[in-house]
Amino acid sequence: MPAHGLPLNGDPIRLTQVIANLLTNAAKYTNNGGHIRLQARVEAGEAVLRVEDNGIGIAADMLPRLFDRFVQEKQALDRSRGGLGLGLAIVKDIVALHGGSVRVASAGVGSGSLFEVRLPIMSEEGAAPASGAAQHAASAPSVGCSVLLVDDNADVLESTGTLLRLAGHTVATLADPQAALALADRLDGDGEPGPQVALLDIGLPGLNGYALAAELRRRAAFLDTDFVAISGYGQREDRARSQAAGFAAHVVKPPAPGELAALLENLMQRRVAFSGGA
Repeated sequence: MPAHGLPLNGDPIRLTQVIANLLTNAAKYTNNGGHIRLQARVEAGEAVLRVEDNGIGIAADMLPRLFDRFVQEKQALDRSRGGLGLGLAIVKDIVALHGGSVRVASAGVGSGSLFEVRLPIMSEEGAAPASGAAQHAASAPSVGCSVLLVDDNADVLESTGTLLRLAGHTVATLADPQAALALADRLDGDGEPGPQVALLDIGLPGLNGYALAAELRRRAAFLDTDFVAISGYGQREDRARSQAAGFAAHVVKPPAPGELAALLENLMQRRVAFSGGA
């Protein structure tokens, strides 16, 4: 690190997550006895963070797709190094929402890898110049809403919850349908309102999303909740079944940030219209 530090205008928790994800990724694909180097510096008015390793490297044909969701190197899967390939997608989303960029370089398999994050430095006035992406993130919802997200896939739960929080929503994440029912019972017992939106994975263990939605609707706290189905399947019959089960929308997993933001905004606007608000 430079001795004077690097002043950034951002969410410290999410930027910490960026660094943690990059270091975890480097450690996962670097053999015992390997080396990982973390550096930060100022370059061309930007903060530049570099994570470099001498691990298993990345094939050239994978480089353009490495930040896509559910993408992993074939040798990484063969070596059972785990995960669903969402860590780098989360990095890309968080960095973009901060007005920055991320890139990866590797000379090929067996040659290690280099990840570089660039973020705008704060100006003398105390704020970083906002890029188009950052401005969009700042104005994405005019009013955040309360969301319950239930998904037994830890990677999807983390990534979707992160994106919703970055967009200004209040999010409770649960991996177990029984935990969702326990939450509903507690809210009922305390006389508290439930979430405005419940995003439910359809393929939940023990109690699928359709059955969970039916049970939650029996709780007073969830009488005013909009239910959204999240599923890996998005065929016409899948959407029709969700609609018949009373879901307000059907989102194919993993939901894109723009799609989810637009959906929640539409649901909130509909609530305002129905209540006669301005």
